[in-house]
Amino acid sequence: MQKRRALAKLAYITIVSIFIFILVISLFASLLVIPLLEGLINDTRTGLGYNSGIQSNQNNSGFGLLYYNAPKPPAYNILANYVLMLINNDRQNNGITTNVSLDFNPAAQQHAYSMLINGYFSHWDTQGYKPYMRYTIAGGNGSVEENVAYEQYNGRFTSVSTVEDALKQLEYQMVYNDSAHQNGHRFNILDPYHNYVSIGIAYDTNYVYLVQDFENLYIHWNYLPSINSNALVTLGGNFTMSKDIQMIEIFYDPLPQPLTPQQLSSSPYNDGYDQGTFLGGVVPNGYQVQEGITITAIDWSVFSNTFFISFNMKNLVKLYGNGVYTVYVAVQLTTGKQETFSSYSFFISNSTT
Repeated sequence: MQKRRALAKLAYITIVSIFIFILVISLFASLLVIPLLEGLINDTRTGLGYNSGIQSNQNNSGFGLLYYNAPKPPAYNILANYVLMLINNDRQNNGITTNVSLDFNPAAQQHAYSMLINGYFSHWDTQGYKPYMRYTIAGGNGSVEENVAYEQYNGRFTSVSTVEDALKQLEYQMVYNDSAHQNGHRFNILDPYHNYVSIGIAYDTNYVYLVQDFENLYIHWNYLPSINSNALVTLGGNFTMSKDIQMIEIFYDPLPQPLTPQQLSSSPYNDGYDQGTFLGGVVPNGYQVQEGITITAIDWSVFSNTFFISFNMKNLVKLYGNGVYTVYVAVQLTTGKQETFSSYSFFISNSTT
């Protein structure tokens, strides 16, 4: 009996040891597999409607968003989807057969929050950024055009329904009463090539702020736009539709400087915004741009919906120095209208000119 107990005890210890060994191996394997699975899951989210650089709040030159982690109101999901419904209803009621989908670039929410807590209303922000600069820093890799609006009514906004009423009124004004702004908000909402929108909503009992960042997300990037120390720019990817690239446009802004709420409430910051100063275009060998400086591409490999382009901006940087250089992939539509499928900003602050 004594021996049998010893054997039983030994068998029990052996079973427990094997179980612990299997458990340890499983945990070790999970440490290897989970990151792989996360990578696979993340890969399914990079592309249309998702921003592969969205984890970063700082670009290569150290420019970040002050309110990158801006809080959302408790009913944000309800309100954002309500605004999305209003937008798509307006598109359908005005003959636009395609809807926009909700994207989640944080530039929109952080801008709405910045306006609310700092008490200003502008496309610029207290860091001096324009919408496309915020969009790039926040990981945006399509092109963006922004609508901003606000409603004031002291003590009114105390429930989701009262905020929805304000958002409905703001959407209506932008679509049907926008002549004071040359119908820019209306055109933005009804642009048939916009396929996504990131929505920012911030409010207290007295104010409701709304930001609509409409996006053209048509490129699956194999090579996100990048610039090296020698001002060599490379970009490449695949269009989700067959499009011919007309040129790569380059615009310039001085490096952003902080702005006070008082400045943001005055001209030119209390009006619409532009793309900056047009410097020139990048084209294949043998072509010239009609305005600005012609930059002949080093590599212009464009085949149907696939492209890889490289060019050198060294002469532009020498001429204009430090600043924000925004690169637009411009395509020619069958209607003759030009549309841009990127608005990617390079912040250059270490020029040796």
